[in-house]
Amino acid sequence: MIDELQTKRFILQPLKSTHKLFYCELYQDENLTEFIDGVRSKQKLDKAFRTALRFNKYVFSHYTWVIIDRITTEQIGICGLVDKANDNVDIGTVIIQKMQNKKIAKEVLARLMDYAYLNLNKRVITGYSYLENIKSSRLMRSLGFECCLDSRKEVKVNYWQLSKEQWLINNVRE
Repeated sequence: MIDELQTKRFILQPLKSTHKLFYCELYQDENLTEFIDGVRSKQKLDKAFRTALRFNKYVFSHYTWVIIDRITTEQIGICGLVDKANDNVDIGTVIIQKMQNKKIAKEVLARLMDYAYLNLNKRVITGYSYLENIKSSRLMRSLGFECCLDSRKEVKVNYWQLSKEQWLINNVRE
């Protein structure tokens, strides 16, 4: 089982079976899925949810948390890490619409970065964002990520990367 994580304002609770309704509603919201995989069918959502639960419990190659507001206990998003080759990990988050633009993603992703580097001993964290998603680009830059274009994908996206060494340098300055 993966660890529960905390930030100043949020609890990052490992995905559990009780989170299924929230998970499905989140990934069926057209406004939220515009810059990720798009709206998924119920069948695909059920399969994705079961897979995420299994990975959290037994495989430890995908780490998924539900973001919970400490004060209201409301579920406000999902975040995660996905293992890649060579001690690399992808990072990502989806926040419900009414909670966007409140620096939640930055706080949550910063905590996931700490966890990836310090607890999982990852060397590089990567992420993707669509070229049109200016807010995600600003967020990744503010977290210290460096951007390059990923030409391997059919849809042109920004590919973001931050090494543990650069992360350590950035954190010493702050």
